[in-house]
Parts: sequence; structure tokens; C-alpha cells
Amino acid sequence: PSKDAKDAAMEKSRSVVLNEATLEVVGADDLIAADSSTSDPYVHVLVYGEGRRVLVDRKSAVIKKTLSPTWNFTTPIPLDPKAPVVTAIVLSVYDKDMIGSDFLGTCTVDDADTLALYNHKHKTPLKL
Repeated sequence: PSKDAKDAAMEKSRSVVLNEATLEVVGADDLIAADSSTSDPYVHVLVYGEGRRVLVDRKSAVIKKTLSPTWNFTTPIPLDPKAPVVTAIVLSVYDKDMIGSDFLGTCTVDDADTLALYNHKHKTPLKL
């Protein structure tokens, strides 16, 4: 085989096919106190594909009585070549109550396809 054919074969053997990525939501700081001086926060994760198709819809555990929760919550994101690309990641934070939940804030990461494929840390303020 020619040098070009060997180089192409070597490059092909180094390629990696990803079937999923992992999104990790570490925590939040300085949340609003929904229960007098504290909150019981959890995060709701929505990952959207093309046409606003929901690819992931997951909730973290509730962390009791804190305004700076650490969830260390992970969820897989499917990366099937036949599936729609990731177009947005929406993180909404709520205070869990005995009946229902109070909205604390949200943030949206629009360039989510890049975040899903690479090890990337992103810190963004919640919008109320």
C-alpha cells in the first residue's frame, strides 16, 4: 500500500464513534430563599434536539434546606448519528414543597452540541 493509504488507514483506526455524552450539573450558589430563609432545591434538565424534540428530561435529587446545593447530578445525552443534534440545554431550578414546587430560576445553553461533545465547564446565572 502507498504511504497515503497507510496514513488514511491509521487515521481511520484512531477515529472514535460516540453514542452518548454525559452532562453533569454540579450545583448552584446563592439561590433565592423560597421557604423563609432557605430552599429545598432540585434541578430539572431538558435537552432539546432539532425541532424542539426532547432528548433528555430528568430531575435531580432534592437537597434539603440550602441556598447553595451540590447535586453532582449526571445524565447521559444520546449522540446517535441518526438522531437529531443537540440544540439546547435548559436547566430550571425549583424549590420542592409538600405540595408542588416553586420556580427559582432557569438558564439555557444554546450552543449545546459543542458542550455535549467536549469536556466543557460552563457557569451561567439563572434568570428569574
